[in-house]
Amino acid sequence: MPPSKTADLSSRVDQLVQQRQEHLDAAQKISDTIAQIENLLGGAGAPKRRGRPPGRPRMSALGAAPVAAPNGPRRGKRTRQRFAISGEQSIIDYIRSHKDPTTQDIKKHWASEGRGGTADNALSKLVREKKIRRFPLDGQRGSRFAA
Repeated sequence: MPPSKTADLSSRVDQLVQQRQEHLDAAQKISDTIAQIENLLGGAGAPKRRGRPPGRPRMSALGAAPVAAPNGPRRGKRTRQRFAISGEQSIIDYIRSHKDPTTQDIKKHWASEGRGGTADNALSKLVREKKIRRFPLDGQRGSRFAA
């Protein structure tokens, strides 16, 4: 490299280092000014605390009245039911034992077994898997099913 290009490069690097230092000094000056403003405003820059102020007792310690229990029987946590045969197999057996049952017939059978929810999801799954066939009813809601 010729000496003139080296000299130009070193002077450019020196200039960039000087500019960087000027920017750092300016940033420090801005930070100092912000800190002075916060001190004058009483620390307004601090995040607001939410909830009960420190040192204040909880409501339960103040002797607050207990919340009344709801009227009626208390319901426990619901658990998953188990049946001798699966819901899908129950639907298939019902369709085979009854000639062309409707959606409503299958839903009544589902509820009579004490199963939760409705049979709609199981019916859709069985149709999708081609284990049963669906035939729409003419002029009314619902379908007839065949195994």
